[in-house]
Amino acid sequence: MKHITSKLLVAMLGVTFLAGCTSSITPSSSSLTPTSTTTSTTSTTTSTTSTTSVTSSEDLKTPLSRGFDAEAVANPGHVYYGNDQATVTIVAAYFEDGDDESIIEFTVGTGAEADDMKLFYENPTAVAGTRYTAEFSLKAGVAFQGTVNGEVFNFIRGENNVVSHFEETANVSITIVLATLESPLVSNTITIGTITFTEKVYTATEDIVIDGDLEDWETIRAYEHPLNLTGVTTDTDHKSVTFYAALGDDGLYLLAHVFHDVLINDHTPEWWLNTNFEFFVKGDHQYWVSANPTIVNENLTGIIVSSEYSGEANYESIAEVFVPNANLPEGAIVAGQIRVGYAWKTVGDQITGGEAAGGGYDEYWVPAGTWVNNADQTFVTAEGIFLEDQVNIEPTVLTIDGNLSDWAAMAAYTTNFAALVGTDATSHKDVTFYAAVLADGLYMAAIAHHDVSITDAGNWWENTNFEVFVNGGTQYYVSANGAVATGSGIIVTTAYEGTANFVSVAEIFIPAPYLPIADYQRVGFAWKTPGDDITGGAANEGLADSYWVIPMHWPNNAAEQYYVNADGIFATIA
Repeated sequence: MKHITSKLLVAMLGVTFLAGCTSSITPSSSSLTPTSTTTSTTSTTTSTTSTTSVTSSEDLKTPLSRGFDAEAVANPGHVYYGNDQATVTIVAAYFEDGDDESIIEFTVGTGAEADDMKLFYENPTAVAGTRYTAEFSLKAGVAFQGTVNGEVFNFIRGENNVVSHFEETANVSITIVLATLESPLVSNTITIGTITFTEKVYTATEDIVIDGDLEDWETIRAYEHPLNLTGVTTDTDHKSVTFYAALGDDGLYLLAHVFHDVLINDHTPEWWLNTNFEFFVKGDHQYWVSANPTIVNENLTGIIVSSEYSGEANYESIAEVFVPNANLPEGAIVAGQIRVGYAWKTVGDQITGGEAAGGGYDEYWVPAGTWVNNADQTFVTAEGIFLEDQVNIEPTVLTIDGNLSDWAAMAAYTTNFAALVGTDATSHKDVTFYAAVLADGLYMAAIAHHDVSITDAGNWWENTNFEVFVNGGTQYYVSANGAVATGSGIIVTTAYEGTANFVSVAEIFIPAPYLPIADYQRVGFAWKTPGDDITGGAANEGLADSYWVIPMHWPNNAAEQYYVNADGIFATIA
């Protein structure tokens, strides 16, 4: 294993804040202790600018200065608090000389917003373009959710160790916002201790050895972007899994670090009856590694190393995997990115808070907001795991705007389309699907007349949505709440003056690099609004169902998918 000693560039800062929040959520998985060994120096500085400050009634405490990012950049090494709102009252803002801590106490009135209270700190020896790890302690009077350089942290009441990775720019080094849009600003007391900055030096992803050891992951860039699931009930909060992934030049590297209660490793030949790490790539292409070392998956190099754990969980396991490029699905890597979904499983060992069972008890450990084999798979690059697409390829032939006037002259719009019309009492409802493979990618559209429109549900599938599957099980969608799986998409809904209540126009664009080079693509279509049933479709044997699918063309059944080329949609092709 390679050990890199990071170069310490600077260390300083201390701050305490009072904030109002009652959550006791464990800090986010990004709060991981750096592995590099450094020594830090601490210095106490005060601002040289003349700024408004609030002084504690206590003696021997240096006031903090009020200011924003510009003041912090101009006076590195000094903490500034930014507050322009009458809804926030500063009770005390000072530097504790003896303890090297900066403290701010504030109260919040009606109407306070997420960014009404911020802290700013500039690294005194910052070098633009250099990547750093900043580490500091943050003590909260009450729990709250905030951000450090835009990354969300769930701060518990009391001491929190914060680790933030960032690239130094011309902006202030550290910006701490004491609330998020999801968690309103509340009255609190916050204390920030010494801040140390360490220059990050990375090893190559390709140097990782598949041996069930986390250590060589700690010095690669992707280690900074993991994906975590921790139990949310008192009987499962000692269990967790943290997934790491990195796309190397030679293939896909993955690791799962798990704390669990049950270990099974003696079933043969059924790999899935043992403790296992299962993952899917580019839709439904399945891979796995089993805790039974006698069961080998020939598509990868993998290992699970388990040991008894002295903490609350019974076992600690590390599953490590490498899939070479030759064994990845065709076309899985697009512009340095690949889609991956992850799950940890041991029969009988349940966790809460994940995607399975709606966050309830389940032995299939999948992080919330993701899924293993559909369009909720994460995006993996050389820099780790991301929930959002890191490759932005815009359409160039047609415009994705919910207006099909630019389709009007195409045979794919005038002639070669597919439609479903409801029967009997639902005959006023219908959906027409359009698609064309053009020079820059696959364009798909739908026009639906429907009675129910949902635009504000939390999950995409709970809203009005247009869902498609391409070349088998690769799923894409656009939802009326704005969610898009990959590429570009939109749904525009208006009131309809006919017998249906609404008319919606949906469009989806899938860039060409995501598709195999072929004369046509296979595509399956579905329209759905929960509670808005149609009869005569493929779902529920033609009886009432909210999943609007043309009979004999189930969307993710490869044998029933339509053929799509530049001229449109065809049931068969010569």
